[in-house]
Amino acid sequence: MASRGRAPAASCVLEVPGPIQVRVLPNGGAGDGRLVEVPEAPTAGAALAAALCGHLPWAERGEEPFFVSERAVVFAPNRGNLDSAAMHAALQEEERLFVVPRHRQFVHPAGEPGRSVQLQVSGADGAPVVLTTLSSSPRVFHVSNLLEGEHMDRLMADARPKFKRSTVGEAPEAAKGIHVGGELFDKAAKTSTRTSENAWAMTGDAAMTMKRRSLEMLGIQTETGGYDERLADGLQVVRYLQGQAYHDHLDHMQDFDPLWNYNAWRPPDVNGSNRIATVFLYMTDTPLGGQTVFPLAQRVLTEGSRRMLTDNASRSGDELARAMEAALGGSGWEVSMARRCFEKLAVFPRRGDAIVFYSQHADGRVDQQSLHGGCPVLEGEKWAANLWVWNAPRKGTVAASNNELHLTFTLARGAGLAALVRWVPADGQQGNQVGKLQPGGPGVAVKTFESHRFDVFKASEDGEGDALRRLGTVVASTRRGRVQTWVVSDGGVELQGGSAEATVPAKPEL
Repeated sequence: MASRGRAPAASCVLEVPGPIQVRVLPNGGAGDGRLVEVPEAPTAGAALAAALCGHLPWAERGEEPFFVSERAVVFAPNRGNLDSAAMHAALQEEERLFVVPRHRQFVHPAGEPGRSVQLQVSGADGAPVVLTTLSSSPRVFHVSNLLEGEHMDRLMADARPKFKRSTVGEAPEAAKGIHVGGELFDKAAKTSTRTSENAWAMTGDAAMTMKRRSLEMLGIQTETGGYDERLADGLQVVRYLQGQAYHDHLDHMQDFDPLWNYNAWRPPDVNGSNRIATVFLYMTDTPLGGQTVFPLAQRVLTEGSRRMLTDNASRSGDELARAMEAALGGSGWEVSMARRCFEKLAVFPRRGDAIVFYSQHADGRVDQQSLHGGCPVLEGEKWAANLWVWNAPRKGTVAASNNELHLTFTLARGAGLAALVRWVPADGQQGNQVGKLQPGGPGVAVKTFESHRFDVFKASEDGEGDALRRLGTVVASTRRGRVQTWVVSDGGVELQGGSAEATVPAKPEL
């Protein structure tokens, strides 16, 4: 028995945790992998990689791979944590650890439908983000705790006055390298197969919170090791009214642009960039319809997935038929799609729930199984926010750094015109108006990021842009400095203090 006032001798001995073992798998791999011991001795970089994944074929690890745990903890040289000490501190015993070639992005393993994983990502109100597998082909996951309710409310409030008819992809002119905007673009890109409304959230706390969490949830690795705006499009807020829908489609951009390589599967020396994953957040409860359907996926109901894949209302066949007739009429693609939405794998919209699905396989090939659609809303409305995440910097971007810029658009002295400044999303769709220039009025100031694109149009007296009089396009680039002033005149758009630059439509950027 220890004497009074003295602690037992054992309490003075520090227990040193022993070595841990992890299960190492190739990127996106299924199964348990190989059990490998993380070195106890200080080991980093190439030596650590050799110890952990030297048994894998070269094609599955490549030169200088990085590692991502199943809980989305990234270990990479530019994050300062590709060492054994950091892994001992962050990993759990026998946690699965995925080896990712440096020119690829991590792809979450699918697992059995209904299987949930709590990520090491702080989500809504501090709760951990949770992924639940809904399908392994395509890879579709339900997401819990992605965004706070007040952020969803802010996104909806900001979007309401900005809504425009949704468009699809790029206009035909884009295939020739010609960027178009305004009414000309609207006519080219509107389609009867997408009938919703949308608006874009460029910045703001709500949008940036969702974007940052989404990239962290996906374990996205960047050139800087931190958040990189170039690996995601602007956040899109969409609203579907009763009867509106979006026909089955792929989010992967088609490789028809002569100015950009969209093929992400090629060898690393010529790797292209494209959308690798889509994050889709439901911001309202929709009484009936409005599912996100994956017609090529197998629908498997388990205890873990049943709630996401079934309708709360549990309508009978006759009740559904009457609801479809009331919302859609008796014929058209919407009717056949609505029926399919209650038969195939389809996620029902519930406020605060989200899904993430992959458009690429782990090796960069397009996943054709990721075909999906927005089911017709049969009752009420559906509000959602979606983010397209890229495997590498988006079209038109340059080297990473602190990529925030401040642009000011102003009229040239004596210019007798008004002009509109519009932000253009990366996929070429019609963007939001960010400001109007008027004689004697203030300039339009924009805080933006590397590669963001802005079209400047001559405005008519009623304030509307004239699509046939696009004065120029500015693509934000830190090569010109982080604070820039662009002067607008009837002859084009010119960087103040720099040389005049061509603004012909065939030129993709200024």
